[in-house]
Amino acid sequence: RPLSGSLSAHLGAWLDGLRKQIFQGLVSGADEPGLRGTGSAESGGLLAALAVGDREGLRPATRDAFARLGIAHVLAVSGLHLALAAGLVFSLAHFVLGWLGDRGRDLRLGALAAAAVGAAAYALLAGFGTPVQRALAFVWANLWALTLGRQIPLAHLFSIAGLWVGLAAPQVLFELGAQLSFSATAALLSAHRNPAQDPPPDASVLRRTAGRFRFLLHLSALALVATAPWLAWRGLSPGGAGLLLNLVAIPWITWVLLPASLLAASVVGLDTSFASWILGAAHAVAGLTLNAVHGLSNTLPSLPLAYGRPQWPALIVAAGLAVVACRQLETRKAVIIALAGVLWLRGAPIANLASPPPRFVMFDVGQGDALLVEGERSAILVDAGRAIPGSFDLGRSVVVPALAALGVESLDAVVATHGDIDHRGGIPAVLGAIPVAEVWLPWGGRNDPAFGSVLEVARLRGVKVIEMGAESPPRQIGDLRVTPLWPRRDREGDSANARSLVLALELAGWRMLLTGDIGVGVETELRLSGANLAADLLKVAHHGSAGSSSAEFLGAIGPRWLMLSAPCGGGSRLPHPRALKRLVRSGGRLGWTGRDGAVVLGLDSGQGESVLFSAPGWGGPRPCGGAISSPRPAWRQPPLNP
Repeated sequence: RPLSGSLSAHLGAWLDGLRKQIFQGLVSGADEPGLRGTGSAESGGLLAALAVGDREGLRPATRDAFARLGIAHVLAVSGLHLALAAGLVFSLAHFVLGWLGDRGRDLRLGALAAAAVGAAAYALLAGFGTPVQRALAFVWANLWALTLGRQIPLAHLFSIAGLWVGLAAPQVLFELGAQLSFSATAALLSAHRNPAQDPPPDASVLRRTAGRFRFLLHLSALALVATAPWLAWRGLSPGGAGLLLNLVAIPWITWVLLPASLLAASVVGLDTSFASWILGAAHAVAGLTLNAVHGLSNTLPSLPLAYGRPQWPALIVAAGLAVVACRQLETRKAVIIALAGVLWLRGAPIANLASPPPRFVMFDVGQGDALLVEGERSAILVDAGRAIPGSFDLGRSVVVPALAALGVESLDAVVATHGDIDHRGGIPAVLGAIPVAEVWLPWGGRNDPAFGSVLEVARLRGVKVIEMGAESPPRQIGDLRVTPLWPRRDREGDSANARSLVLALELAGWRMLLTGDIGVGVETELRLSGANLAADLLKVAHHGSAGSSSAEFLGAIGPRWLMLSAPCGGGSRLPHPRALKRLVRSGGRLGWTGRDGAVVLGLDSGQGESVLFSAPGWGGPRPCGGAISSPRPAWRQPPLNP
């Protein structure tokens, strides 16, 4: 067992190193003397995204452009990539075996085995995410069927892929990426050519090409209508523009860009003129692709990435339309039903998920912060959760859909309290998805490299950037008054946590204190500074760490509500038990995202406070084993996420 673990660790480390080497070689390849003018760092980022699944080299604006055009799926390594890799290995192995052995023998068995190994190696190199695992299961199952001379039924294929993915990590099947991957694949595999639509054998090249594009349009319509209910359920746009754009995008990716990416990845590190020519050609192809995507995204009407979650009857009707479309043989009918499904979801009434403003909302983003303070004439977002470049983005997948579901159409300000990625990581996605008037940073934020992506997207979107802190005057935004309390200008040498932007907010008779990730040292300085710390609601600092939320600080605030954004149980070190004890002893009521899910607190002083915990499951909040129990208000209505 130790030996197998050691081998697995060494293999994983070697693959990570190889993936990073390929990424660096593709991204920096355009700077080589022989390639100047043929590409850019982002063209290399596009090549790396397609070749090894690393999207870190793509700017948020570029990913948003692909999403708005409805072709974001081409950036994910999936069945198309593995099928092409397996096909290339099969052809090469078949040629080599024929050259080495008897040309009269059937060499398919050896070539199929080589293709299976090649597909597995490429899947591991690409990160082995859920779409890759599903695709590898399909590829292996089909290769095995070819060796037996049989055809695997569609239901058997999905049973194999579902067991493959689900047995290793069952929770993955409930993530949006897995739902989109399986539903789109099911729709594509259910498609059958209508013989009546196929051109006759003696038809011209033009008619045969038109027939292929007609079938591609059919497949695009099925993928669109099959994924639309899942996207709408998460509050995201179905992306109807991709129905037609895929007619160009899929052939271009399949026959030009993806082969160029794989070839470029295979010659990284080779110091030959042929390798330089391959890299230059690949960068040129990727650059043309990026120019086309940005040009189309800027030309077409700007559509929001999120709309809000439609009511359940609308989602059920959309799912029914998807089933009907997948049973159609005629392309015209499939396209009409797909468009009807998208238009139906966009026009469907949005579910009412929470009490109306004024309200305080703390989103469930794990160990990170993302909260909304919304009045009748004001709305500010403070932080937006974690985002890991090339991996996941909670700003895009959680905060943006949640804002749409709450009916927030614009923001007066987005606040980045400090540079830690679990606070500012999702902000670029928010800036790209919803109109924002201003971005607020702590003193020195413009010169902090951690805010680079935030500043870049703010510049591209024309959003004003403001630095503030202890010396800043109060600001009045509609019915919301904001008073910055920290940091001081002379503290730019402190840690990012110690320079967190601390704000006091006043809305609808409530006073709220938002503390970022400050520790006991800053808490003490705030207490001794004479600042007014009294508040009805406290956003608990640093996710409940042991070095924050001192008893003296809590006593100076005297909060009725304590809002804590942190996971519960598992491998998380936060919140710390000692901090939880101090919070409970303060006498305030605790809203904890790890236990309760997203928390919506109504602030209407005329009707009294109301609270909604959107915990998963009808049985109540999540159990937090070993955690300190604390008072919790009665449920106002059943949880939102069964």
